[in-house]
Amino acid sequence: MKGMRAWVSRFGLVGLVLVVACDSAAEPGPSGSADASPDADLYCHYDCFGFHECENGVVTSWDHTPIPCDVWAGECPHYKSYFCERGCRMDVSSIEPFEEPRAMCEENRPKQIGDSCAEPSQCDPQVATIEYVDGVPVVTNVYLECDLALGECVEREPPVVVDYLALCGLEAPLDGPGLSYGVRDSAICSGGLCIYVEQESCVRQGCTISCDSDDDCPMGFVCNGNSYCKPGPPDLWGTDVLPLLGC
Repeated sequence: MKGMRAWVSRFGLVGLVLVVACDSAAEPGPSGSADASPDADLYCHYDCFGFHECENGVVTSWDHTPIPCDVWAGECPHYKSYFCERGCRMDVSSIEPFEEPRAMCEENRPKQIGDSCAEPSQCDPQVATIEYVDGVPVVTNVYLECDLALGECVEREPPVVVDYLALCGLEAPLDGPGLSYGVRDSAICSGGLCIYVEQESCVRQGCTISCDSDDDCPMGFVCNGNSYCKPGPPDLWGTDVLPLLGC
């Protein structure tokens, strides 16, 4: 079982400390310093790079945070964050700290075509993948349904939204000076929602719909905060969104 991932920093000098804890682990000292005393340097700290891992159905979350040397306890802060119903997923050993801990469980593993199922819910969650090609994010959605006769998840058609990304009728100014963006109610859009980015005298905008997961959205779009569909990666409103929205 991994114990921690930590960098130890002092001023501009950085040294890697990667400790794999089994039954016991040695306590590393701060590197890049002739004096390893915690009181020797106020800037001395351990950089913990967090992650989530799972063992025997229990998810452990490791904090993603710097720890001052004078309070370093020998390992990065961690805690039991989730208890799986169907055990740990086996396709990955850990996931990034910004992901939800429950994603380390088999019941929350993103499902794929061909996965076994005995009821529709066993083909969930259907999570879009995001890959960067020449710096541009490419979103690929997964649309599944359970074929009870085959006993496996099969592909289904994506949802169709007739006025998706059509103009919503918003006009500048919306929120005063500066950049504003997000989602607003819209009586014009069939889904009742409008995503927008205000740029000076132009409000880039498009109709959207509410969602619970990525598979509720059209191809190339994600369910942002389990709330509404938007282009590109979650919570990003830059070049992946702007070219798709009109004024």
